[in-house]
Amino acid sequence: MMDFALLPPGIRSEIEGLPYTVSETGMSGAQVFIFPETVLKTGKISPLTNNMVQIMR
Repeated sequence: MMDFALLPPGIRSEIEGLPYTVSETGMSGAQVFIFPETVLKTGKISPLTNNMVQIMR
């Protein structure tokens, strides 16, 4: 289970108190939380995650 207190305040304020489900799909090893209007994917920093961030930007 994710400790949302560890998230940056800006992200935490957007999701705090919202219902969510945890996705069990995927192979990246990341945790994926599905909220009503957004998805939060958390994982360790690596060259792969840095590349994903650049693609999404």
